[in-house]
Amino acid sequence: MELLTLEPEKKGRRDRGVLWNEMNDEALLSLSISENPEAFSLIVARYREAFLRKAKMILKDEAGAEDAVQEAFVKLYIKGGRFKPIEGASFNSWAYKVLINTCLSAYRKRAHRKKDVYVLEELAEFLPDASLELERESALSYDVFLSVVSRLPRQFSA
Repeated sequence: MELLTLEPEKKGRRDRGVLWNEMNDEALLSLSISENPEAFSLIVARYREAFLRKAKMILKDEAGAEDAVQEAFVKLYIKGGRFKPIEGASFNSWAYKVLINTCLSAYRKRAHRKKDVYVLEELAEFLPDASLELERESALSYDVFLSVVSRLPRQFSA
């Protein structure tokens, strides 16, 4: 990966030539929100593989894990302005909390969908078969037709 550098003249920054990869996560997040959204790409690069491993461990599904990781990064960027470093915690712990909550939400949604499918399959045993219903309607329609034709005068019923 090519090192990205700030353009101090363009950005009006005093810290000339500071390399993005030398910045800590909190500084990168702040920079990406306030001045240069491209700085967030380095946060993604730093955490992507570890996030994928954690998400796969929780969701047991590669595609679902990738979706959850992408959603977590979007949440990190959107809610990045609310991040406040506190003693004993860092950006790292906050980012993992966002990822884990995103994975748990995805897991609950998936479990709820499976539950709905199971309930529908269970109900299907007790519901009448739709094909039988169509046959009954068809037979009924034919019976009604014969009844009407039989009441017509002979010349018309033929």
